[in-house]
Amino acid sequence: MLSELGDQPFSISVDASNHNEVKLFPLVIRFFSSRVGVRVRILDLRSMPCESSEQIMNFIVSSLEENGLELEKVTSFCADNAVVNFGGCKKKFNRLKERTSARLIPIGCPAHILHNAAERLPVDIETIVLKICSHFKSQTARAESLKQFCSQLEAQYTALPTHTPTRWTTLDNVVEKIIDIWEPLKHHFLSLKCPPRILEEFFKSEQSLIIITFLHSALLVFKKPLLLLQKTTALFPQLADIIDSFKDASSEFYGATTAELLKGLKNDHAEMLKSRFQEFYTITMDYIDKWYRPEEHPGNLDWTLLRNRKVKYEEVLEMAKQIDPHIAMADELFDEVSALNSLLENIPDDVFDKDDPEKKWMNILSETDYLPLIYKLVSIVFSIPVSNAFVERVFSLVSAQWTNERNRLREQAVRALIQVRVNLEDFSCPEMHNLISSDQRLLKQIVGGNKYK
Repeated sequence: MLSELGDQPFSISVDASNHNEVKLFPLVIRFFSSRVGVRVRILDLRSMPCESSEQIMNFIVSSLEENGLELEKVTSFCADNAVVNFGGCKKKFNRLKERTSARLIPIGCPAHILHNAAERLPVDIETIVLKICSHFKSQTARAESLKQFCSQLEAQYTALPTHTPTRWTTLDNVVEKIIDIWEPLKHHFLSLKCPPRILEEFFKSEQSLIIITFLHSALLVFKKPLLLLQKTTALFPQLADIIDSFKDASSEFYGATTAELLKGLKNDHAEMLKSRFQEFYTITMDYIDKWYRPEEHPGNLDWTLLRNRKVKYEEVLEMAKQIDPHIAMADELFDEVSALNSLLENIPDDVFDKDDPEKKWMNILSETDYLPLIYKLVSIVFSIPVSNAFVERVFSLVSAQWTNERNRLREQAVRALIQVRVNLEDFSCPEMHNLISSDQRLLKQIVGGNKYK
């Protein structure tokens, strides 16, 4: 990992989560280099009794020092949108900012913002979905009853997929299946002597199918940007496009099926539902505007995506003023932009159109050493994460390793397992075999029992 990073600038991301009685804090770094492209790596994973801003800052600083990394190389600090991370004079970002002279960029988590905005849906659909799924889980007789209703109503039976409350993007898959077998589900629950009250009321209402159909359409609008924001190598200059596209797509969007179903209601009832749907979008947009603050981010980033073959010096200069004023003061920057434009003109059309921005920059910067200022600017911008999704993914990796069957694993062993899993992901099986088999000390530690002590 450190050999990949070299002397490049990097961002840091943190989060906290409980694993049983242990509160874990992963520290993740992200960087870009012309040799390996964008990389996201786990620098450290520790347990701490609480998450005060002072403790977290000491953890970050000590981890950087132990790995020989300079705080001055940090470009941005990414965490979720909790007040403890970015609000007030004693919060984590401000404490970190006090310790470095570098221009530190605060990055909240747009994925969290969209996720939380989606919870403004007009009914508590997540509770209803979880109730329906739990009703059939490991209940063969209930599943058989549903199959019979499907057969009678000429509907194709399908088992409902699992929805995980902490994984919001799985919700639309379950909602889609519920819509597909709506009538059999309705008949099943209303045929029960004592159905769950929330489900009885839900399936009795003539508006429920319309609402859940609207929610399905709305969820799809949310899902696309969420998936884009959760991509490990998504680039920070793409963030504004993702958020703006979401806002455009979600404006007064009901869905074609919802519009047809609304026609079957009385006019006043239909207008009431339309009003609720529009209120949902209004509240959603207000929430996003409140928490997504592009004014805190550097501007003039679009040129780094190399959408065309002409980069304007003025745009590069304005960006440099915001993220590294020393580069903006260098006369050589103008010459580098001219040289870059010449290189872009000579790239074959099929290659230019096919390659993504990361690949384009890797090819350009690996083949020349006379664009050091531009290389640094691109490295800074591409090191900035678009969300905190990767850090949250670490907790899933921990749960997969630190199971009830392996509860004697020490924290250090878990950290090593996760670092190997993530930081050596590019190693092939033969490469990993050669690395391990050639290290006798490591082989002895693998078969030993110290990892459980």
